[in-house]
Amino acid sequence: MIELQPDQPEKAGSDHARGDGGRWRPGVSGNPAGRPRRSQSDASTRAQATLDENADQIMAAAVAKALAGDGPTLRTLVSLLVPPQRARPMVFEFPQLHEAGDVMKAFDAIAEALACGDLSEPEMKTLVSYLETFLSALNAVDYEARLAALEQRMKEKQK
Repeated sequence: MIELQPDQPEKAGSDHARGDGGRWRPGVSGNPAGRPRRSQSDASTRAQATLDENADQIMAAAVAKALAGDGPTLRTLVSLLVPPQRARPMVFEFPQLHEAGDVMKAFDAIAEALACGDLSEPEMKTLVSYLETFLSALNAVDYEARLAALEQRMKEKQK
């Protein structure tokens, strides 16, 4: 850092936030406000303007290449034109679940539907996850009932 002599005027543009060699010190910025949000570089602005001016010609050329058999161009255009496939509703007759024994019936029904091709693997995973959640809830209810029974017996013994 430059040390100023009392008889020397301060240099114009000298910055106390800069260290030796003129570099910014760690944690200090020369632009504290930062770059404005959504600002673009000149290159991005020029590229966007070129695309806007020539969009029709670019698309026509891309379609012509795709129709001529260019696989990557065709794949790109189709991916832009066809929306991503969302999950479709499942048609599956799920057995009634009331107790843990019913889960085995449900597993059998799921395995049969998967084997017949009526269920896809992702659909099967969704249904199995549902069964796991049902078993967890059933275990929680069973645990609560057992705990309440133990507490009741403890109260009766204390009397």
